Amino acid sequence: METELIEQRKVRPAGFWVRLVATIIDGVILSIVHWPINRMFPTPYHLNTAQFDTTTYFNVVINGLFSLLAIFLYYGWFYKNKGGTPGKLALDLTVINTETGQNLSYLRSFFRETIGKFCSAMIFGIGFIMAALRSDKKALHDLIMTTQVLKKDD
Repeated sequence: METELIEQRKVRPAGFWVRLVATIIDGVILSIVHWPINRMFPTPYHLNTAQFDTTTYFNVVINGLFSLLAIFLYYGWFYKNKGGTPGKLALDLTVINTETGQNLSYLRSFFRETIGKFCSAMIFGIGFIMAALRSDKKALHDLIMTTQVLKKDD
């Protein structure tokens, strides 16, 4: 079924390097969005529990919750409505649910970007490197969440 979906779209699996560049673009955008929250609720660069006070704990929690909300809204909205994030769209990439061939839902996007990518990073980033080594160019988080990053053919 996956091969049929890909053949119908005039696309091919996106490689490791183009996906990395798209991720960097998205990281810059999310850093800019997160900057005001970091300024209002600063956290120490190193988390030494001996120096923690109530304000530091509060700031860490606020930053963490804002990050999760930003991931849910940013990736969820762009994947569902546009088929890719600004970084991916700038490089003619799209992300699909390989079970349906459709754009990702908010929840699938959120879990792909949090739990899925956490799993990809766990063992020295090998889950990400899989995209460079596999013929279908799927990273571990793509396999876990049944997604595929595709490059539009010109």
